[in-house]
Amino acid sequence: MKELNKPEVKKVLAETFDQTAGRVHEIYGRYWNSRLDASKTVLTLTTAILAGTVTFSTHFLESKVVSTTTLWALKASWSFFAFSLLAALYALWHLYQLTSIGPAFFNKRKDIDSKIDTVSPKHTDEELSDEIKRIIFETSKQAAIPISQSDKRSHFALGAQFVLFGIGMATFFIFGILLIASPA
Repeated sequence: MKELNKPEVKKVLAETFDQTAGRVHEIYGRYWNSRLDASKTVLTLTTAILAGTVTFSTHFLESKVVSTTTLWALKASWSFFAFSLLAALYALWHLYQLTSIGPAFFNKRKDIDSKIDTVSPKHTDEELSDEIKRIIFETSKQAAIPISQSDKRSHFALGAQFVLFGIGMATFFIFGILLIASPA
């Protein structure tokens, strides 16, 4: 019967998990950071535009007789900007999840250790190797699933943020045109 050197295997697997997390972050980190920068930029623009238009809306609206359509365009733009902010917060939350890939893999060490402790002696080295590979695969998959989900969700949330911001800007431009065109 072949015995497993459990302390040595645990040490090697812990190092491998750390290296894997580092490698994943090295490969995808630049992409996640650029997504984070884009989200923060649009978030800043959206917040500034929303705050500015809310602050000066009384000045816009008191200076002229404003039609219902003009008010609708302003409120619609505010709504799209607000939804863009919500999409940004959702994207930022999931981007934060992506940057915590190291802890996600680190937290799986106890699972690996407990599974390694349950490995019984096998007849061949190949059987031991297969058992270790199964443990690694299952545990890696469990650590990677939330990361994969956050990657997809942050990607779509950023897209929604851009679309909502664009629609908000378009309706704000419509508001501006209607305001300029309205009688004094």
